[in-house]
Amino acid sequence: MQNKGIGLKAEKGKRVVALFPFFLILTLVTLTLIRPTVLWIEESDGDGHTGRAVFFLNPGEEFAISYTHSVDLLPVVEIYYSDGESIYLKETHFRNFGAGMGLLEGRGRYVEEEGLLKIVGIDEKLDSFILRVGLIADQRLLYRGSEYVLAGFFGEDARLLFQVKKIPLYKALAEDAFSGKPEKLR
Repeated sequence: MQNKGIGLKAEKGKRVVALFPFFLILTLVTLTLIRPTVLWIEESDGDGHTGRAVFFLNPGEEFAISYTHSVDLLPVVEIYYSDGESIYLKETHFRNFGAGMGLLEGRGRYVEEEGLLKIVGIDEKLDSFILRVGLIADQRLLYRGSEYVLAGFFGEDARLLFQVKKIPLYKALAEDAFSGKPEKLR
């Protein structure tokens, strides 16, 4: 007499094995076709690119760069957001008027809040921008409640290209996991 339980387990195993190629192909197609928006920070040394960090961005999500102003040595925070295609400078917060901290005609308006001077409503579209990392400036990326020291990851005097990209999910996951570990930025 044959044990029916063993026969049923063998049939289920055959079905699982038969479906494996389907799910593998479905997974590969998904990882290729889904293209999330990422904040792509890439170091350029003039001879090529030497490092990068990748951060997932939802449309409208904000991130900021904080730094110490080189003249008055006071903190400045620039707040950015992305529409999924470009980066926009939304506003700037600072404690005192330093060199280059004035209001440009037609670009936002001044407000004073919480002891800070703010230029709000700038909404200037930037397809990309370059930031030179400095030791005194102590630039930090503020992203989803965490703070990342840029000089700690890229090194002092690095030339960083910030841009928004839509890349295949597999590449975003690989870059996030291997090339731009945010833990290294702390």
